[in-house]
Amino acid sequence: MSTPFPVQVGTNYKDSIYLKDKTSNAPLTGKVQGDFTIQISRGTTGNVSTTGFTLTEVDASNNPGQYDLVGSGATGFTATTAGKYLITVRLTADNAYSFEQTVLVTANGDYDGTAGAASFTATANDGRITDGTSALTGATVRLRNSANTIIAQLTTDASGLWGPVYLDATVTIDAQKSGYSVNNSNSITVVGSTATGPATDVALTAVTSSSNILNSDLTSYARVQIRNQSGNQSDTNIQQIVNNAVGWVATAKFWNFYKTYGDFTLREPYSTGTLAISNGSTTCTLTTGTFPTWAASGKLKINSKVYRIASRTSGSVVVLATAWAEDSETVATFTLFQDEYALASDCLKFGELFPGANWGWGGAPSSFESVLRAQSSLIQGQAYPSMWGVHGSGGTAKLIMWPYPSSSEDVECGYWYYRKPAALVSAGDTVDCDPLWIELLHRSIDYQIAPRYEQGVAGRSDPVYKQLMECFQRFAANDKGAMNPTGPMGSYHASGPLQPRLSG
Repeated sequence: MSTPFPVQVGTNYKDSIYLKDKTSNAPLTGKVQGDFTIQISRGTTGNVSTTGFTLTEVDASNNPGQYDLVGSGATGFTATTAGKYLITVRLTADNAYSFEQTVLVTANGDYDGTAGAASFTATANDGRITDGTSALTGATVRLRNSANTIIAQLTTDASGLWGPVYLDATVTIDAQKSGYSVNNSNSITVVGSTATGPATDVALTAVTSSSNILNSDLTSYARVQIRNQSGNQSDTNIQQIVNNAVGWVATAKFWNFYKTYGDFTLREPYSTGTLAISNGSTTCTLTTGTFPTWAASGKLKINSKVYRIASRTSGSVVVLATAWAEDSETVATFTLFQDEYALASDCLKFGELFPGANWGWGGAPSSFESVLRAQSSLIQGQAYPSMWGVHGSGGTAKLIMWPYPSSSEDVECGYWYYRKPAALVSAGDTVDCDPLWIELLHRSIDYQIAPRYEQGVAGRSDPVYKQLMECFQRFAANDKGAMNPTGPMGSYHASGPLQPRLSG
């Protein structure tokens, strides 16, 4: 069975089928919808209505054997009910010719976990994440089924709320946030199409265990090392010293501790309707269509010209980054596509792309310049890109690709990367590091202090640097990760001597 892909409630489901003769492998042409049997099921509910479905041959001459399958968002199975659907299409005269696709229908069209008829959205006193009193923003909520498999992962907003999620069965709520203990004592009960939450807030308890290093632990150590100097200026210097010290440790080696994963949604191009735009204007107005919400991150191809989009002001208006230089148009055809995708905001170093086992791309990256050169020489769409690279723009790393993706649906794409720790501000902030690194953090603080404070407890820069490097070598060799019994226990990824950053 094919991998599920998400469709938003109320939008069209679209897919393509390719038929070829079992013996000759020649394309089968000339079939009409009446030649096929279409069946849909949702969970344990069979015989879901196929109203709104159309199945038509694309072009017997130019695309023989290709048939487009469309389910109307207004009258089809995606019209009102979220859930996980199985679509089966068979050639009535010979069931050996068949097609199956699992579709995940959700409120926003993204992967919100295993979808079902039961919808749940956290509210105050029913699933909201708090510290016992106040709402917690940025907490991670994971939902686990009876097999202890994570079926959804969400992040709380400024009100401690999350959702919606669409569920088939009862799940356990795991809630966690850095600096707090995990709470997994609550659940969402699902009976039929009804999801019942815990009827209480999910409270997280601040961690007091010494296994977690707090900002206050490091600033207190730094203050002792500068012989207990105090005052606003000293406080500012101490916090800068601590942040520089943590930053040095985090970036001096590609630690396994900072490996994590991210994902983005490869967007299906949009070309419904026509555009009106005037010479010298940046405003594009759409008729008989609605620009998708991701339009502000995309580009418009109009009459073979490609323009970057600065903003999406409404479902019918986008603003170009540069003025339209051609003659005014009233019914211009277009293609809206997205070929750049923002990576996680804490991305320090990109690791590897995992677009899927059956895709035609995802190998070694190309340079940013090579992708731009390819885009400039020929701009075209194909099912999946063949070149990709990573670059920085606006303070955020982005993945850029060529040709732009023109798949028939949005597709989830994963990657892994090394993340960078967040800056420490408040005394109660938890240091984003391995709690076993406390000695290494102390040596790094010592070296940040040595050039600035001649009377620092640790002493002069040279011996402090030597102590730091000796400590670093020990910790680098014992980095978490699989051990190689026939080789060294670890290595650091620095080319040449390491040069610690000093406080500026």
